[in-house]
Amino acid sequence: MTDADAIVELAWMYMQANKLQRAEEVIRSGLAADPHHPQSLSALARIKLRQGDFVAAEDAARAALNVVPHYEYAMDTYARALHGQDRLADALAMARDTVAHHPHSASAHQCHAELLLEAGRPREARRAVEEALRLDPHDVDAMVLRADVLLFYFHTDGNQAVAGYRQALRVQPDHAGAVHGLAKVYALRRQNWRAIYGSLSVGRLAPDEAEVVRHNVGVVLTSVLRKSSWLVLVVAVAVVAARVLHTDGDSTALARTVAGLGAAHLLLTHTRLRHGVLPRQTRKTLMRQHTLLAVRSVMLFAGVVVGAQTALLGPMLLPTLLAVLLMVAVPTVLLIATVTGELRPHDSR
Repeated sequence: MTDADAIVELAWMYMQANKLQRAEEVIRSGLAADPHHPQSLSALARIKLRQGDFVAAEDAARAALNVVPHYEYAMDTYARALHGQDRLADALAMARDTVAHHPHSASAHQCHAELLLEAGRPREARRAVEEALRLDPHDVDAMVLRADVLLFYFHTDGNQAVAGYRQALRVQPDHAGAVHGLAKVYALRRQNWRAIYGSLSVGRLAPDEAEVVRHNVGVVLTSVLRKSSWLVLVVAVAVVAARVLHTDGDSTALARTVAGLGAAHLLLTHTRLRHGVLPRQTRKTLMRQHTLLAVRSVMLFAGVVVGAQTALLGPMLLPTLLAVLLMVAVPTVLLIATVTGELRPHDSR
């Protein structure tokens, strides 16, 4: 092993430990002595790719290919760097070239499949990932990618996608991609709490995906609170109805029962959000970043208060006034969300 090879190996160790800055320092020290070492240039390209500097990654990968024209790892990194710059057509061309020069490489077919899926060509992506698995049947990343492709056809192959993610987790129980895939399935099936748990698990397994995790949790939380908003409206109407019936001297039993049951359901949701599911810091960050989430959360709590007070203590003026405000606020927030575009999921495909 040459000195340059030893430096590359050390840099990879730092990369695996997610110490990218140290990895870059090590690899640049090697390049200072041997600026045309293709493995070092490819390692630098991958480091810059991990850091999100796609232009620098492209430059380093191209430099490696100038030394060794069809070096597979450099071609793979080059394709991913192009994709990072939203140059999907160029990235696909490079991926096809990689497969053409390395037809027996599972990783080449896998990269091609990923880009085909990004391009919205799932049938071709499925063929590519099946070839990758034929070449390397035990590659967990390829198993997850095949499940991602199947998820594209959710309405017909949803169960197959779930089976694919679970197969990957049997091989590698802490694979963040598989856990994330299951969370996406739960979200599509409107199993919101399981989707939130799954997304939070991804955050624990892959801390560098914290922003993606927060977005996904925010999307599911938006769905939960959007549904709860309609129950808030029902509770508010029941509270106002109880006050009107009381003023007219009629029985308020039905209205108070509706208000109480609605408040109990809202309290359960509120408790799960504040004390059972979301870490405090995640919740605070989401509420700070997304105003409508915070507003819906406040409305939910207000619905609990006015519904419980009316059910337990009978119709009172202050809860009634607050209920009237809620009757105005719920449709107003819905209208604002429709006009401005509330937090939506990224295309899961």
